[in-house]
Amino acid sequence: MKKYQKAINLTLITGLILSPISVFALEKNETIYSNLNNDGTSYKTIVSNHLSWLEEGEIEDNTELKNILNISGLEEYEKKENKLTWNSKGNDIYYQGETEKELPIKTEITYFLNEEEKSVEEILGKAGNIKIQIHFQNQLKNFILINGKNTDLYTPFVTMMGTTLNSKENKNIQINNGKVVGTGSRYMIIGLTSPGLYESLKLKELENLNDITISYETTNFSLNSMYLVSTPKLLESNDLKIFDKMDEFYSNMNELQENMNKLEKGAKELANGANQINHGTSELTNGIKSTLDGINKLQIGANELDNGLNQFIPKLNQIEKIMNNINLTDKIKQLSDLKDGNNTAINSLTNTNNNLSQSFKSQNLDITKQEQALMNDLQNALTTGSIDKTQMNQILMMKKTYDGNKQTINLLNLNNKALIEMKDTLQAIISQLNDLTKKMEQLKAAASGAKHLNKGLNELQIGVQRMYQASEVLIKGSSELNKGANSLSEGATTFNNQGIKKLNNYTISLKSYSDKIEALANLSESYKGFASKNSKNINFVSVIKSAKIKYQR
Repeated sequence: MKKYQKAINLTLITGLILSPISVFALEKNETIYSNLNNDGTSYKTIVSNHLSWLEEGEIEDNTELKNILNISGLEEYEKKENKLTWNSKGNDIYYQGETEKELPIKTEITYFLNEEEKSVEEILGKAGNIKIQIHFQNQLKNFILINGKNTDLYTPFVTMMGTTLNSKENKNIQINNGKVVGTGSRYMIIGLTSPGLYESLKLKELENLNDITISYETTNFSLNSMYLVSTPKLLESNDLKIFDKMDEFYSNMNELQENMNKLEKGAKELANGANQINHGTSELTNGIKSTLDGINKLQIGANELDNGLNQFIPKLNQIEKIMNNINLTDKIKQLSDLKDGNNTAINSLTNTNNNLSQSFKSQNLDITKQEQALMNDLQNALTTGSIDKTQMNQILMMKKTYDGNKQTINLLNLNNKALIEMKDTLQAIISQLNDLTKKMEQLKAAASGAKHLNKGLNELQIGVQRMYQASEVLIKGSSELNKGANSLSEGATTFNNQGIKKLNNYTISLKSYSDKIEALANLSESYKGFASKNSKNINFVSVIKSAKIKYQR
């Protein structure tokens, strides 16, 4: 009892020095004193409470204690269930009581001599390598909702252990979570743990904070008293201000991740576009090459036409004589029939092209555009997903049909024009045989036109040849663009996957720790007492009893 009285007096003095000043606001400090066996089991617990800053009159308190004793004055109280009403005289009240409630930190102590587990009694007075393992188990488990997920968190406690060993019989003292200080005749051993913190945060660095292990060599084992002091006040609310910055960083990191995803997507779309441009330039070059081949063939035909006209003109006189002997009326009728047939074909092709044009308009396309402009529209439609590759090929086939029909219509119109000219010529021949000289001049003019056509084809050939050379340069450029776009896309993907996403994952993980730490601080702040629900400061003081050989006289 004297030991308890000394501890109580020390607590009273410490409380008076450390208690903050408050004006008429009940403040309660609770200190729990426990005696523990050598193995860590509790066999007696007494709780001392200090009520301060009291007014005169009735003061309501909360407690679960039994056998309550006022140890500082003559104030009386009434107790109804857990409600305690004091008749205060304005002075601080110190009272103590008993409880059989289990301590929030369970202590288990195991002893080893030369790596073999023993009881304290079995190794008293023995020599050898001693190892004392003290395991602390936090029993205040809470289920907290964090980020929409139920999480197991333990009310945070810090537990300090202290004891001494004499330096005469003991040496090579080591402790895992603490410090050993030599003072000459003895060693002071201090250990620090936070039981349940590893289970709450799952950080590997905290894995051993549930245990204290002391090892040393002894020539005569004895056990001095070990003192344990625990407090649930691991963090205060002011300690959490740093996590406000963490929330801002987490928000910015989310925004960075979203923008990086957009950049990666854009790079992929650019690479796809570059691939399509590369493919399109190849097709353009092939088309120009085909056009160039066609011009060469047309030029050959124009040369042959020019040569033919030059050979034909001298024979016109002979033809005139022959035509005089031919019935040209039937030939004129045949020409008219051919013209009618051409008109029928022109109408049919025109209707077809009108239908194709309407079909293009229904797809927001202009069939009259140049092929490259149409290709750009189709590429955009393909990129946005409004058409697929099959629809694109069908549209290109319709475009080719339209252009082919248009060319055929032009040729038929030219053919009709030629038929009309031939008909007029024949009629002129019939009615104006005497004007043959003038017609010969017309043929000479046609011969001159053929020469101009031949010259124009030569110029066209040179222009298309230059276009072909330029298209080859375009192919090279588009190939480099394609290569660069693909490299950009791959680089963006790699940077996103290996950099931003990993950094974002680290941030998410860190954010989860900050949320847990904040929740731990809230648990610490909400813990209001061991045997009450209104204590501000709570301290647990436990004494593990000593064990020494008793010498009989």
